[in-house]
Formats: sequence, C-alpha cells, structure tokens
Amino acid sequence: MSIFKLSQHIRDFSLKKIIPKIGVMIVLFLTILTGYTIGIYIQNKKSLEVVNRIENVRIPVRAVVNEILIGTSKLAANQRGYFMSGDTKYKGERLEIWEKEVEFQVKRLLEFQKDLSATDQENINVVIVKLNQYKVVQDELEQFYDENIAPVQNRIQLAQASDTASKDALLADLLQKAKLDHELHELIYNKSRKLRHDYQKMLQTIKDTQEKELHAETEQINAEIMVTNSVMISALIIAAIVWAGLGYMVSKSLKKSIQKPVDMLTKLQAGELPDDIQPSEDELNAIIAAGNKVIHNMKSASLFAKNIGEGNFDHTFHVSGENDVLGNSLIQMRDKLQQVTLEDKKRNWITHGLAELGDILRKTEHMSGDFYATIVSFIVKYVNANQGGLFVTQNNQLELMACYAFNRRKYLTKTVQPGEGLVGQAYLEKEFIFLKEVPVEYLRVTSGLGDAPPRCILICPLVLKDQVYGILELASFTVFGEHQIELVKKLCEQLASVVSTEQINQQTARLLLASQQQAEELRAQEEEMRQNMEELAATQEEMFRKEQEYLNRIHELEEKTV
Repeated sequence: MSIFKLSQHIRDFSLKKIIPKIGVMIVLFLTILTGYTIGIYIQNKKSLEVVNRIENVRIPVRAVVNEILIGTSKLAANQRGYFMSGDTKYKGERLEIWEKEVEFQVKRLLEFQKDLSATDQENINVVIVKLNQYKVVQDELEQFYDENIAPVQNRIQLAQASDTASKDALLADLLQKAKLDHELHELIYNKSRKLRHDYQKMLQTIKDTQEKELHAETEQINAEIMVTNSVMISALIIAAIVWAGLGYMVSKSLKKSIQKPVDMLTKLQAGELPDDIQPSEDELNAIIAAGNKVIHNMKSASLFAKNIGEGNFDHTFHVSGENDVLGNSLIQMRDKLQQVTLEDKKRNWITHGLAELGDILRKTEHMSGDFYATIVSFIVKYVNANQGGLFVTQNNQLELMACYAFNRRKYLTKTVQPGEGLVGQAYLEKEFIFLKEVPVEYLRVTSGLGDAPPRCILICPLVLKDQVYGILELASFTVFGEHQIELVKKLCEQLASVVSTEQINQQTARLLLASQQQAEELRAQEEEMRQNMEELAATQEEMFRKEQEYLNRIHELEEKTV
C-alpha cells in the first residue's frame, strides 16, 4: 500500500503545481542553508580552537609570569627587610613565599610548557635554573649576614647599652660592621641583582611572546569573522537569487505573497534594513516570519554596532544563541574595543599628567618656598595617592623638601642618609621600589579621623645620566596600577632634569654673586684710594702753604732785625 502511494505521488509530481514548486524551493533553500551551516561550523570550530588556546594557554601563562615576578619581588623585599632590621620573621616569610608562591607558579608554568614554542620552552628552563641560582644566592647572603654581620651587630648593641664597654672595641666593631655591610652590598649587586635581572628579562621575553601570539590569534579571529560575514552575505544573496528565480515560476495567485519576501531580500542585499513584512495566510507565512526575525536581528546588531562606534559600550545586546556568529562576533569586538579604549584613556591620562606637570614647572618659580610643595601636591592628587614626600640630594644626603597628605601641605624636616631605610636603599640601587605589603611600623597615614598603614608604598628615584638627584615616595590606601607607576617614573625623569638644571643654575648664581661682590669690593677700594690721594694732595698743599707763610715770617723778621 505504501509503495502504491509513493508511486502515486511521483506521478502527481509536476513543477506546474504550487506544492512541488515550493518543495523544490525548500530543497534548494535547505541545500544552501546546509552548505552555509557547514561552512559556519568549520569556521567556528577553527575560531574556537584559537579562543581555547588564548584562554587556556596565552592568558594563564601571562598571569603565571606576572605572579612569578611579583613573588620574586617579595623575596627581594623580605631579604632587604631582614638585612635592615635583623628581624628573623623576614627569613620565614621569604621561605614561605618561595614555597607557596614562586615554586607553585613555576610548577604551573611547567604544565603549560608543552603547549609553548621551543624558544619559550628553552626560556622557561633557563628561568628555572636562574630562579634556583637566585634562591641559592639569597641563602648564601643570609648565611653571610648571620655568620658575620649579626654577631658584630649584637656586640655593638651590647656595647652601646653598657657604660663600661671599651670605646676602642666599639669603634673597631663599628668599622668592621661598615666593612661587612659594604661586602654584603657588593655581593647583592654582583650576584643577586644580576641573577634577578636575568630571570626577569627571560620572564618578560616569555610574556612579550605570549602578547604577540595573543595579538596574532586575535587578528586571526577577526579575519575569520570577516570571512564568516562574507559567507553569510553571499549565502543571503544566493538565496535571494534562487528564490527570485523560482518565485517567477509560481502562479499569479502567489505572486503578491512571493513579492514581499523578494523585496525584503533585495533590500537586505543592498544593505538596507526594511520594516517587518505583514504576515500572509498562505504557505509563505513561515518564510515571512523568518525574514522578519532576520531583519529584527540585523537591526539589533546594527544599533549595537552604532553604539559601539559612538563609544557606548554599555548598550544591551542579546545574541540569538550560541551559534549566532554575527552576534557573538559583535560582542567580542565590543570587548576588544572597550579594552583598547581603556588603554587609550590610560595613555591619555599619562600624557595629560606629564603636560600638566610641565605647565606647573613653567609657571612656578623654581626653588621657591612653594616650588617642591606644588609639585608633590600635584602628583599626590593626580595619582590618587594619600601621602607623598619629595627628597632632594643635598651635600651627599637626602633632605625632605616637601610632604603632602590628605589635601594639606605638611611642614616636616627630615634627612636620610644613603642606604638608610627604603628611601636610602632606592638612592643606592637607583631603582624604584614598589611594596604592596607595607610593614605596620614603616609608615602610618594620618588624617583628622585617625591613622592607618597604607596598602602600598612606591619609592622612585630621580635619576638623570646615572646620577640620583632625589627620591619621590608615595603612599596610598589603594594599590597603584601599572599606568600610575609608569606615570610616576616619567614624572621622576622630568623632575630629575629640573632639579639638575636648578642646582646648576644655583651654583652659577652663587658664582656670579661672588664675582659681583668681588668687583664691588674692588670698586670700593679704588674709591677709597682716590679719596686718600685727594686728602694727601690737600695735605701737601696745606703744608706747602704753611711753609711759605713760615718763610715769609722769617724773611720779615730778618728784615726787621737788620
């Protein structure tokens, strides 16, 4: 029976009938849709592989590298704290940081090693070797400190606390400690600092490589999105042509209904977004409904893209589903543009800050009483810090020239010797120090509501031509971002140039003043000599006159006698 019905349908099949024509149209439409879907699936699969590589390799590797850099910075900070204070808690914290942060992140990095290039794999192996060498060097430095400096320091403290201690012995211990401190600084500079620079450079190389790969893969995804859009438009054009050709064959009774979707597709082909088509009561109603949905989706996508172009990244947009290639691509584009815009704002913020400081330097009288206070006030406010201080090198020591906190200028007097505290250490090392775990006893930011330790400390030297002209110290309750640290570094470079120029100008002014004073003294001496000569001439003239008077009297007396 079923075979008979099938043969009957075959005999009744004819393109002159409406149903067969629609059936042919449906078959062709499904063929095009299938090809389009297969193409989109293949394209999405490639894009998904790239996205997975970005999410599972590139971004995690960058995060791990950053964590290693942060952990090693903590190692160096804790060791410096131990050397400066002698507090053994820094030793335990350093070992704990090494085990729980550095070694843990190194193990994570090794898990990603197989997914990286041969160069990055080799760099990772070198980094591991350098990190192990760095730990050994840190252990050796602490051993040197414990075996040599700590006993001498204890003897000095006991001698200073005792009234009966020998001054010669105390002086000898102080000299020995100064010598040992110098040896320790030499070891740090020659071993620890070099190893730290080496592995930081290798880690930065790995990070930069991942950045480049991330950029390249992002460009690949964008290119695939363009291909997908081209395929979609091409599929719509082909479908419009097919439907238009077959629609011509449909009877006049359906011509009016068919013309509606044809007009819609024609406008879509031209890039227009027409209004929704009124539903029909015939077999084409499903096509009209699908067309209206496409128009609605494209209008939503167009409005979303327009808002993105105007910088409104908060505009709401809902994708049709997980396979909505255009919608998901627009979401990804929005996220990337938002990230780029944020980076541009940060760069503009840095540029504006440098320009404002330059304007302040031009308008403010250099080396006046408010010069340094104006600079520190501007920097503290601009980077949203809570407290700041500017030290300037004077007579081989650092003098606090200005202090600013909670929108008020603080009048403080402080002198720091090279190597004393973090400020003195930054002066010697000529490198900035960034602490996110500030010891409680180091600094407390005070306001009218109370006081509290800051969340982070940023100490940046004012270096010009390998010479330190001062130190800028900032404290904040919030952790500084990378763009804020970058701005502070550039501001310190600019300030170093200004301080250097002003110190040269001051020296020149002092020499000029001394020269003027000497010239004034010479002129005064010449005037005095001229007055003396005039007085001498007047005296000689008076003596000559009196002598003539005496001679005349003698002559008169002689005449009277005769």
